Amino acid sequence: EPDPEPEPDPEPEPDPEPEPDDEACELVIRAEVRDESGPCENCRHGNYITVYGIVENPCRTPREYRSRLNCLVSEFNVHNLASRSTAGYPSSCRGDALVERIGAGQVLTQSRPAGRLSANPYQLNVQFEDADRTQVRLPFVVE
Repeated sequence: EPDPEPEPDPEPEPDPEPEPDDEACELVIRAEVRDESGPCENCRHGNYITVYGIVENPCRTPREYRSRLNCLVSEFNVHNLASRSTAGYPSSCRGDALVERIGAGQVLTQSRPAGRLSANPYQLNVQFEDADRTQVRLPFVVE
């Protein structure tokens, strides 16, 4: 008796989405607020708050971050949206340019303590000193 016909192979799974072309991959510049438990958008009242400027390299190869001053961030401003007051936290940046090589998947951070904040809505403004002088705004609440 002849061998039965072999079952046809099921359709192959399509390849997962290809990774974006690494040449077009760019650094990600963002702000973050942390309380004593970690990153937060609804931060715990009574905890010490720290504000961060972050430059991430999501790419598969190293990237350079260039700053016109010798710092990542020149100023952090915390705006209390209820009282319309602002606390400014300038950084001591020297006039020399900064060039940092950021490895694949690596992160650069600069932070400032903001202390204990009253229970209110806030907006954090972070002034980066990259070529575009990127400004990032991040709303958060202390409750």
